[in-house]
Amino acid sequence: MEEHKDRALTHFLKRANKSLQDVRTAMAEVVQQLRGAYQSLDGKWAGDERFLHLMILDGCFMLEIIRRDMMMFENQLPLLVLYKLVFVEGRGDCVEYVNELVLTFWDKTLTVEGERRHLLDMLRLSRLGKQSSAATSRGQKNSPKVSIIRSASELREAGIRFRKSKSDSLLDIQFKHGVLSLPKLTVDDSTEYMFLNLMAFERLNIGTGNEVTSYVVFMDSIIDSAKDIKLLHYKRIIRNALGSDTEAAELFNRLAKDVVFVPNSNLSKVQNNVITYSQKKCRRHRANLCRTYFKSPWTTLSLMAAIVLLVLTVVQTIYAVLQFHLSA
Repeated sequence: MEEHKDRALTHFLKRANKSLQDVRTAMAEVVQQLRGAYQSLDGKWAGDERFLHLMILDGCFMLEIIRRDMMMFENQLPLLVLYKLVFVEGRGDCVEYVNELVLTFWDKTLTVEGERRHLLDMLRLSRLGKQSSAATSRGQKNSPKVSIIRSASELREAGIRFRKSKSDSLLDIQFKHGVLSLPKLTVDDSTEYMFLNLMAFERLNIGTGNEVTSYVVFMDSIIDSAKDIKLLHYKRIIRNALGSDTEAAELFNRLAKDVVFVPNSNLSKVQNNVITYSQKKCRRHRANLCRTYFKSPWTTLSLMAAIVLLVLTVVQTIYAVLQFHLSA
């Protein structure tokens, strides 16, 4: 891997038409900020020269290759390194350029303004679909109580319908008039890895917010088994690219293990409204009636035919009784 990193550094210097010393001089201006991005450093990185060489080597490799495992929390490199390297290349819009480069790599159309901490920060914003605020700060007083929500299949039994949200943002979860709208999500081999690292990022960065963690816990609440995945897949909310629906359900169960739902999150209101709606018996009976007799056009036609036949039978009976009395 070191050989590949050296090759990436050579390509960077050649394309930028700069010397290694030029890059070191520029990076030395922010060396203290870069050191501050790491909680603890081994003694071998005490000298600035060795530390800066590592930053330059890894930074150039990230710019040239950008195909490493960018989602691992422990592999994050301060984006300040990339901003500075692109500046050395001669670009005046280094922040905007790097942000666009990273988001293009993840195939996202989100525009992120200003400097970000590292790639995981950018990935989180791309999943939320907008600039995140710390409005859902932890420890807020007078937060609403949140009861346990039932699984998707049980909610359907209670008369709740599911619909795909208009956007893919994890924040776009709404409940109106008995319809729970959820953002589309593709579940594949990278999904568990991505969410675990984003949840770690939220946990370890106070003030960031807890939107991703709340989304994961909410989805785990409504997904208990393969039956729930099948329902959400049918509604085009979940695109399951794993081996089976059971495997996808187990993935959400693993993600939310030992994670507590944050009651002051934006999802608490949605969850409480869903629970209140589903507890009304009249809606449950109506849902059962609709599923039993209006599940398909054929069952609807059969019901209508039975009703017509019943009406005709009643009319015929009344007519026979009237004829009997008139002839008596």
